[in-house]
Amino acid sequence: MNVAAELEISSSSAPQQRQASRAPLNVSGGLRKSASNAIGVTILDLSTHGFRASVPAPLSEGSVVWLKLPGLAAQQARVAWCAGLTVGCALTAPLHPAVFAHIVETLGRD
Repeated sequence: MNVAAELEISSSSAPQQRQASRAPLNVSGGLRKSASNAIGVTILDLSTHGFRASVPAPLSEGSVVWLKLPGLAAQQARVAWCAGLTVGCALTAPLHPAVFAHIVETLGRD
């Protein structure tokens, strides 16, 4: 039995389908694993369901982390993908649309 298949390889390990549209940001925040100290990160974009961040050290896919942004309670997330020092994380509980809009409005200003 012969089976023909074609495999497409993406140049990015980041998923292409999103649950919600992302707003570009360039905001300093904190990220920590359970029982660890927070590390400084830069949040590159944010949606109600997740975020992309630049991190100072690699993280493992599947790791549970806590995101801290100014004016927002810490949010639990799971590292969904890693590409060098850039990670994509899925929030455990989506942000309310009004909270998301407030973050983008207040922290997204240049």
